[in-house]
Amino acid sequence: MLEDIPCLEDYDVSSTTGFLPNDVALDLPPEPYYAQWTYVTRSLPSLLKRKCLRTTIDRLDVLTSDRLTTLSQQRAAYSTLAFLAHAYLWAEHPPAKVMR
Repeated sequence: MLEDIPCLEDYDVSSTTGFLPNDVALDLPPEPYYAQWTYVTRSLPSLLKRKCLRTTIDRLDVLTSDRLTTLSQQRAAYSTLAFLAHAYLWAEHPPAKVMR
């Protein structure tokens, strides 16, 4: 006999959007501290076209997540960084084997 399916909300999973937030807006805090993440994300098409995405990401400062004060901001940061990591790996041929 199958066990009862757990309540998805207990795991912050939506029955309609899965692991994605219910609201579409993924906004990092407007403070300058996270501006470099926003810049790279918004410049992604240009950086890919010029084949300088990896170099740009390699030059970014390592930032702390301490200033992300809400769950929404934390999720936005997670989504942004996951997207940039994916782009970093597949931006050029051959795909990157490591991330610096």
